[in-house]
Amino acid sequence: QRLRQVDPGALPTEIAWHHVAVTGGGANCAIRAIALEPGGARVGRPLQVQAEVANFGTEAASLTVRLTIGESGHEQPVTVPPGGSVTVSRTTVPDHPGVLELGAAIVAKDTADALPEDDRRVGSVRVLSGEPLRLFTDADPQDPIGVVRPLVAAARAAGLTTTIRPGSAL
Repeated sequence: QRLRQVDPGALPTEIAWHHVAVTGGGANCAIRAIALEPGGARVGRPLQVQAEVANFGTEAASLTVRLTIGESGHEQPVTVPPGGSVTVSRTTVPDHPGVLELGAAIVAKDTADALPEDDRRVGSVRVLSGEPLRLFTDADPQDPIGVVRPLVAAARAAGLTTTIRPGSAL
């Protein structure tokens, strides 16, 4: 604010005035965030990955955004209004449990980018088994030295929904 009051023409001749604007840049776009819906992933259930692409510049930007889910990627062209943002999304259905890597990146743009470091975001999600564990047993599931209790504890730790029924229900 104080520098706005400086009149460069009124400065002594031995002093040079160089105004440097330190901002996000006149033409800066970024992947501001990636998100997952729903927040947890299960085998066989749809999973939507979203990326918010922001334009901090003063002109509309035409970009190509690549969304990566695991080994598969999809590129989508977008136009982001000046000072605005758009959301790019892709839906997939995981086919096996494990860790699924997620990513969003600006891979092509129509203008130079003042800050290319913010053109990419990565993350991961743990995909849990989609099927519940149905356990039919005549053993007491509350018996501290029985075989059922540690089995149920391990299944729950793995993210499985467990249902215990008497063996006669089988």
